[in-house]
Amino acid sequence: MRKIQEFTNHLNQSDDTGNIKFTVEIEEGNLKMLDVLMHRTEETKLKTTVCKKRMHTNRYLNYKSHHPPIHKEGVARTLLDRKTNIVKKEKDQTAEDKIIYEALSRNSYPKRVVDRAKQEQCDKENKQKKKDISKKTEQHKQPI
Repeated sequence: MRKIQEFTNHLNQSDDTGNIKFTVEIEEGNLKMLDVLMHRTEETKLKTTVCKKRMHTNRYLNYKSHHPPIHKEGVARTLLDRKTNIVKKEKDQTAEDKIIYEALSRNSYPKRVVDRAKQEQCDKENKQKKKDISKKTEQHKQPI
């Protein structure tokens, strides 16, 4: 616990203005920090999921509002990116997808908007994987 507090203090000292304050909550063996809830599994490995405060209402920019479409689409992309970057287990990603779809549906988002954002995200990931494979292939071709 002491090391966690030291790390939190270090983060808080990095902002000279004092406008940003990091906090940590430890609850039932879980550690909450920023948008991440870290769980210790039986195998002594860490499992991460998206963390929301108890008072979170799942209210986002309403799709019927008079904002540019790019802003509304950005809400869906941001939620999906957060899920992808934080949640690593496929089962947990599927559960988070359901939460995202339900939350955006309650904010009047058509399913097609979320589906398109998810497809763009998959295309981006596949492109990165191909790039990584190509890079590894090039490294193996170089003489020693």
